[in-house]
Amino acid sequence: MKYYRELDISKVSFFEESVLWLILGELPEAFYGESGEEARTNLEDIQNEHSLGSNFFEENDYEVLGVEVNFKRYNLAAYDYPGFSTVAGFREHYSRMKNSGHVGFGDISDSELAEVEYVETIDQLVAAKLDVGRIKLLDQLLCSNLTAYGFISYKQHSDEDEYFDSIDWDPEKIELSQIPASDWSINGFDQNADVLLTNDKSYFRVHFNTGDLLKVFPDPLCKGHVATGKVHGRSLILDVGPGFSNTNRSSLSKRTAKNKNIRVLTKEFSRRKKAGELGKKREAVYAEAIEWADNILDWNVSRTSVQRYLEKIFE
Repeated sequence: MKYYRELDISKVSFFEESVLWLILGELPEAFYGESGEEARTNLEDIQNEHSLGSNFFEENDYEVLGVEVNFKRYNLAAYDYPGFSTVAGFREHYSRMKNSGHVGFGDISDSELAEVEYVETIDQLVAAKLDVGRIKLLDQLLCSNLTAYGFISYKQHSDEDEYFDSIDWDPEKIELSQIPASDWSINGFDQNADVLLTNDKSYFRVHFNTGDLLKVFPDPLCKGHVATGKVHGRSLILDVGPGFSNTNRSSLSKRTAKNKNIRVLTKEFSRRKKAGELGKKREAVYAEAIEWADNILDWNVSRTSVQRYLEKIFE
């Protein structure tokens, strides 16, 4: 038997979320902010820096993708070397820290390189699979078979941080607009930031209506299985037959959860540094980060780990 609980599906789907529907058969869950409305496209919640979050693959996701992975090894490497998904990037960072005199940065061992290389290899295989969905989405956009929407601004910006810092958040000056097919270009779209740049304007929080997405792509591209089961309230109990994995998709592994905590922590303290909210003494910052992680993430993290996770923001 397998047990599932019904989720509130979001009325909007961002680009990478739509890719996951095509490739993995997963739809985004609704999230409601302080305004009581769905936070992901509500101006008040966006202004308060509500994050779209990140996608973290579970073991069964790799099975659906057709990517063979040693899940334990991958997660251990991703946790031990957070933020380094390429060998070139790892070498460059390690060399810079060593030359700057930072403690603990000697010569890179072959075993360290092997683990980072393993992460890079798996990530490349996954990216190739996801690119199939990205191409299909862009094709439907350019053919006007699928419509995207975004908040429009008539300013150009070099990166996402500059973009959001310069926005006038007066609701009367921000317009949610349908994006014409003529405005779409591969070079102008940053799918990770959901920002589309054109010659004379920019769109942020670019998204589809989930209903429109399902009309164009009513079924995902991944192989499905016929199943029988019973619905009790908001719970579904399936009879597990051939083709089903015993992986429990409702719970993240401990390693995956830690990876998510690392990214949330580094993003928060990077934001604080840009806003000038951090003190000059690193030990005080580390203590602040430990306390924040405990209070907000319910995560007991060591001082040594925090130092490693936050070292980039002090470069």
